[in-house]
Amino acid sequence: MLLFTNNAQAQGLIENERGWFIKKAFTLPSGLVYEAIHLIQPKVAQAQELPLKDQIQNWLNSVAEKYGLNKKIFIGVAHCESKFNINTRGDFRSETGEYLASGIFQFWEKTFNLFREESGMTKLKYDSWQDQVELAGWAFSNDLAHHWFNCHKAVRAKYK
Repeated sequence: MLLFTNNAQAQGLIENERGWFIKKAFTLPSGLVYEAIHLIQPKVAQAQELPLKDQIQNWLNSVAEKYGLNKKIFIGVAHCESKFNINTRGDFRSETGEYLASGIFQFWEKTFNLFREESGMTKLKYDSWQDQVELAGWAFSNDLAHHWFNCHKAVRAKYK
C-alpha cells in the first residue's frame, strides 16, 4: 500500500499533469540495473468551460437557428447593442439618474416583461443574458425587431 507523505518525492513518488507515478528499479539478468516509472494513478480528465464570449456566440447561433432568423442580423444586433457585454447598461436618463436598458440586447424591463407575457415564456428572467437572447429571438421571429431600431437598421443595411 502506497502512502502519500510530505516527502513523497523522496519516497520516489512523481506527479505530473497525467497522473502519479513511482520509480521502480529492476535488475536485468546481465546485472544491469534498469529504472522504470510505473503509473499508479491517472488524473481524471476535466472539461474546461468555454469562455463567456464563446458561450454567448453559441447561444446566439442556437437561438437564431431555433427561430429561423438571419444569424448575421440577429447576432449583429446583439453586438451593436452590447458588444456581447452582458452587464452593459444604456439609455441613461439624467433627470432620474437611472439606466432604462440592460443586458446583451439592452431590453427595457417593461418591454422585456411585455414580450415575456406575449410569448408565454413567463419564467424568463430580465437579468439573465440567456433569457434575453431567447426572448429577443422570439421577438425577431414575430416582427418585433423594430424595437432595436438603430442597431437593427444599421445591421440590416450592412448584411442585405
